[in-house]
Amino acid sequence: MADIIPPISSRMKNIIQALLPAAAAAAADHAEPNSEFINLSVSDNNLLRPDLIEICKDAIAHDLTAETFNYPLGLGGDPSLMKSIFKFLNKYLKPAIPITSDRLVTASGAGFCLDAIASCICEPGDSILVPGPCWNSVGAYLYCHAGVTMVPAYPSPLSTALTSDTLLPALETAYGSSPDPKRIKGLLIFNPHTPFGAKKGLHYISDEVYGCLEFGCDEKAENFISALSLLDGSIGAEREAMIDRSKVHVLWSASKLFGLPGIKLGCLITQSNPMLRVGAIISTYNQTSSLSALLLTHLLNSNKLSSLLNRNNALLSKNYTLLSSTLNHLGIEFLPSNAGVFVFAKLAKNSEKWNEEAVVKKLRECKVMVSPGKQFGGAENEKGWVRITIAVPEEEFKEGIKRIRICVDEILSQQNKVSRDSL
Repeated sequence: MADIIPPISSRMKNIIQALLPAAAAAAADHAEPNSEFINLSVSDNNLLRPDLIEICKDAIAHDLTAETFNYPLGLGGDPSLMKSIFKFLNKYLKPAIPITSDRLVTASGAGFCLDAIASCICEPGDSILVPGPCWNSVGAYLYCHAGVTMVPAYPSPLSTALTSDTLLPALETAYGSSPDPKRIKGLLIFNPHTPFGAKKGLHYISDEVYGCLEFGCDEKAENFISALSLLDGSIGAEREAMIDRSKVHVLWSASKLFGLPGIKLGCLITQSNPMLRVGAIISTYNQTSSLSALLLTHLLNSNKLSSLLNRNNALLSKNYTLLSSTLNHLGIEFLPSNAGVFVFAKLAKNSEKWNEEAVVKKLRECKVMVSPGKQFGGAENEKGWVRITIAVPEEEFKEGIKRIRICVDEILSQQNKVSRDSL
């Protein structure tokens, strides 16, 4: 007797078909830890966990009351939490227009803020333009509820992907070659300098979850500048006149900065679009856990916050310096960085196939895990890249880099032997 397939909507069948591979890959990334492996594949920040445990215990001990277990207060988020967030972001993002609670919406992570924006600015079947490399869950958050597709742009060479000389032509090409450019309603990007969105009348969505993770030790890398800080005359009157402030939106999350992906808390800032904010509030209504709000509020108001951030960035800087010097020694191309928790490196040099998968497999044999670059989008001629997380405790990171160096040396020796044998 044939198996009976339980009924399910055609809409959900399409979603499962489109998103199951990405979901399976994400599940594999977050599999049970194995003490034999050094995991440099997940973009989590593991540098502050001991401090966070103490701060969160303190929050429970001093701030938890019976009212914490009630339904969340306020529209758009818990009032105390929102006040703490906008005070923090005003200090660190330096917006031209100060952020206030009526320009802010909290949600269960930055992904659901993106989901809310997609629902507010797009109709089902519309698209958002996204240059790679990008977060590999973007497509899922755009498509699952809002029915919005991602139009990828492929800057090439990847080594200059975030410069306007490389990025703008890639965006123009992706926009012009999409099936229906008129259905592209937004641009999601990690670089606030490009005027492309304004030229095409698109909503500009700036993902700034790594904005306060600046370790600033590579002169070749661009410094982070928030999209919210650009509307102060610094980019020139002509450019500023092009920008419709109602179409500029910023995403921020506690997950990457503090290493708190499990509390699931992010926010959307939209400075001049009250109707979009109302739509986002409805889309994310009561998403934020009262306990998550309690913990983050306490953390953002902690007198240890400034020293915590400084130490976090100092540890990132130390790990980045070790990785970059190792890659330079091995002659490995990589993307210079001044912020964030990972680095893209071309471990599979001179690749003509997507064989970074083979490099990833070889690294696993050496008991170190990295992520294949193909997961995050890239041009067809940009093969061989992997993503290496640097937000790992120092001794563990040193061991991981040692294993990478040994593995790459073995690969290069084998390649040299093959070259000699072919002569």
